Amino acid sequence: MQVSVLSCPGCESQLHGSFSLPVLARLPKELQEVVMVFLRCRGNIKEVERELGISYPTVSKKLDAINYLLGAMPAVDANRSMILRRLEAGEIAVADAIAQLKSLDTTRR
Repeated sequence: MQVSVLSCPGCESQLHGSFSLPVLARLPKELQEVVMVFLRCRGNIKEVERELGISYPTVSKKLDAINYLLGAMPAVDANRSMILRRLEAGEIAVADAIAQLKSLDTTRR
């Protein structure tokens, strides 16, 4: 996905062009929130656990998913993009998306 217009609501100026989304913006919203909490907690997983109300292993799995997806983001493979779109839409779980992405990686070797 590409952004084609950036606009300022204050002065109403616009910038037209072809802009890529930052890699973190391509993560599903649920995982973007984990990144924000992780940064706010300065990497302290116990604090992340408390703030999100989830277990330590769940925090760890979400961080693994973020790392895996960030590594996968630069690829333009259609299958990979479809998996990520389905994940973002909530059609599949994070664990399923990771399994499917790993499956794509092993079939390429």
